[in-house]
Amino acid sequence: MKTIKKGFTLIEFIITSLVLAIIAMLAIPSFSNMLAKQKLNSDIRSLSGALTQSRGQAVFLRKDVQINFTEGANTDTQYYWSINPKNTIISPSTLSSLTFKKDGALNAVTSDIEFKLCNSKIGITKNLILTKSGSIFYKEDGTC
Repeated sequence: MKTIKKGFTLIEFIITSLVLAIIAMLAIPSFSNMLAKQKLNSDIRSLSGALTQSRGQAVFLRKDVQINFTEGANTDTQYYWSINPKNTIISPSTLSSLTFKKDGALNAVTSDIEFKLCNSKIGITKNLILTKSGSIFYKEDGTC
C-alpha cells in the first residue's frame, strides 16, 4: 500500500508568502487613504453635531449659548469642539467662538460662515456652511 504525504513543501510556502506580501503592500496605501478620509468625515460630522447641539440648547434654554473651537468640557451654555490633529481648518482661520441666540440664530454675524476642513495627506476638503440663521448645509468636497 502506498502512503500519501499531505502538506506544503517549503517552496510552496515561500511562494504563497511572497504573493500575500505583494498583495498586502498594494493594499496598505489605499487603506491608509481610506482611514484619512474617514477621519475627515468624522471631523465634519462632529462639527455639525456640535453646532446643532449648541443651537438646540440655545433654543431649549432660551439663552445665549457659545461654542468654542478649543478643547474643554461642555456646560449648559458653553460647548467646545476641536479638530483631529491630522486635519486642519482652512477657513474660517481666525474664528475662536460663535454664539447662538435664544431664537437659534447666530449673534453678531452678518453673513454665512463656510467651514473648510482639510486633510493634506489625501488633498481633500470637507465643506460645511453655517447660515446666519443657524442652519447647516454641506457643500461639495474640494481640494486643499
